[in-house]
Amino acid sequence: MRSLSVLSLLLLAAPAALSSIARDPIGTPPAVSVRKLAASELQGDSPARAVQGRMAVIPRFENYIIDYLPEQQTEVRLAWDDDNLYVFFRCFEEQMDRLSGRLTERDSRIWEDDSVYVMLDPDRDPKTYFHLGATVAGTQYDEKDRPEQPGSWDGQWTVETAREDSAWTAFFSIPFKTLGVSAPRPGETWKANFARRSMTVKERSVWASIRYHLVEPESWGEMTFHDADALSAALVIRERKARKEWTPVGLRGAGTCSRPETFVSAPGRYPATVSFENPRSRPVPVRVDVLCEGKLLSSHRTTAAPGRQEYTFQYRFPFEGLHRIAFAVYDESTGHLSGRSPQDYAWVPPLRQKLAGLQKLAADLRPARQRERE
Repeated sequence: MRSLSVLSLLLLAAPAALSSIARDPIGTPPAVSVRKLAASELQGDSPARAVQGRMAVIPRFENYIIDYLPEQQTEVRLAWDDDNLYVFFRCFEEQMDRLSGRLTERDSRIWEDDSVYVMLDPDRDPKTYFHLGATVAGTQYDEKDRPEQPGSWDGQWTVETAREDSAWTAFFSIPFKTLGVSAPRPGETWKANFARRSMTVKERSVWASIRYHLVEPESWGEMTFHDADALSAALVIRERKARKEWTPVGLRGAGTCSRPETFVSAPGRYPATVSFENPRSRPVPVRVDVLCEGKLLSSHRTTAAPGRQEYTFQYRFPFEGLHRIAFAVYDESTGHLSGRSPQDYAWVPPLRQKLAGLQKLAADLRPARQRERE
């Protein structure tokens, strides 16, 4: 039997209580920090190799259906210099022999092949944006301001693709000049999104969740450019083991995807892990904020030593009902936002306390009934 997604069932079951989330399924967008390439990272290497050596600041994608994870995951590494924005995708794949890369003509229907996409909105005006894509075979697609009209723009950018044992990769080199903008200043923020089309399992996945269409700048995440010594953070609210399940045609498409098994289902304490990459030679004070509906739920402080490390902590979730949770990481030495995770959902049935009370009452009455029988 085909079943609705968890969020869809909740929306059907409690429309009044969930109306605010139904009207705004996106909420607070994710954010990522992009560090400038340092001379020490290059040391004779190409920018592609230097970027591959960085931590994945986007460690996983979400399915178009908000409360699901893709069956085939994707991670993204980012960097920039005075001339280019660099985007490196690693697309994990269990069926490498079934990858589709048939199309060879630029601006053809590359979404019919295994492909990845970069969407950029430098001026944060949803009416003006850039949409770049490439297949596993390296066939390019681009458009500007007009969805599914590639004749609107042919940018001068490059992409290199390669195959690994259990993944394929794509490295985009995008000159700021071809976007018609100057190199960004440290602290400048663009709207952006990253996406993948997997033909082996017929699924679409994104970094920042969208409402209806991939080219939807108002729903994209935030990408902030920083100097080479800025702290990077990768955030995953919780690991979610999954099983295959069919999602019916609905708000964001259909396909085989993975259903999370570990929703926050009761008030209590839950673990979380944040990964850091600190390029400085000294420790950096860090604050991790847990957000519920965009408002501060709790703050947790630690120190990021030079290099890469993970920070695991527990946060308390006190509410009932359906809520959106996200993490935000701040470098307290500069005040910079180092990253904000895509939102995840917590569902605690509001009747839980009443049910617990009825169970207690039943337990209290049971001895009296037993005495009456005797």
